[in-house]
Amino acid sequence: MQRLPGLDALRGIAALVVVIGHSLLLPTGAEPGRSWIAVDVFFALSGYVMARTYEARMADNQVRFLKVRLLRLYPLVGLGAVLGYLVSPDTLWLLGLALIWLPQPVPGISAFPLNVPQWSVVIELLANVAHTMIARLGAAALIGIAVICYASVLALSPTWHSGSVTESMPFAVPRALSTYCLGIVAWRVLKDRPVLPFWPIFLLPAVIWLSPPDWSVAPIGIFLVLCGLSEPPAMLAPMLQKLGEWSFPLYAVHWPVLIALMAQRGQPGWLAIIAAVCVAALVDLAFRVVKTVSTKRAGTVIIETAN
Repeated sequence: MQRLPGLDALRGIAALVVVIGHSLLLPTGAEPGRSWIAVDVFFALSGYVMARTYEARMADNQVRFLKVRLLRLYPLVGLGAVLGYLVSPDTLWLLGLALIWLPQPVPGISAFPLNVPQWSVVIELLANVAHTMIARLGAAALIGIAVICYASVLALSPTWHSGSVTESMPFAVPRALSTYCLGIVAWRVLKDRPVLPFWPIFLLPAVIWLSPPDWSVAPIGIFLVLCGLSEPPAMLAPMLQKLGEWSFPLYAVHWPVLIALMAQRGQPGWLAIIAAVCVAALVDLAFRVVKTVSTKRAGTVIIETAN
């Protein structure tokens, strides 16, 4: 299925917003504004893309779908945890927990201290598991699930930003499903048909300094996904395409890079951000090479077996 350049661009911009937010968090311990809204954009994106790519055959082969997702997510997240351990080598038990995707049990601190963003990838995988169970539901039922999840987080969680610490992770599941389910509905209704202009996506970095209310987070997430169905400006398309390609490596490995440069060596945030993007580009290239070599070897084995 053909990729959508607008959604790739949105994914890249959202990843960069998270990195900038974390670079501002490290010196003060307080994240300015609500850069974490980009995570809700990722949940909405995941719902749309998973429905678009896999839903037609998901209900008949749930195990295969989840294997595909785990193979997609695990290597880069595992690499981020290993890099986090190399940065802080006195925490081997945390590495063990991270590699089996379990949050550390101590309350009040990050669920995955070696690689803080890992919590959201774990929650996204849980949303993928839920997707296999609700794939046959109609749009009205999915909207109902989204509304119930949305209302439960607003009513019961102290803050919408649930999941980054271990004790708040249960609230992160309905948080993710509130936008994930809307992403599924968007695919079923629109089928890639653009309905909004692309340009509002460029306003996403403004959440780093602004603080929209909690009730607006899910609407913002799905609104930006709808904007991503339109084509990005031709002049910026090549750059945005690359940023989209690097988005998951950037999201998965930026935290240990920021820690190494900012927390341990006192380097400025802008330099750490550039370094994180460069590392993500190298990681993306390395994984592409490994995938190409593996595919060629697998093809050779098939040919030899056939002969």
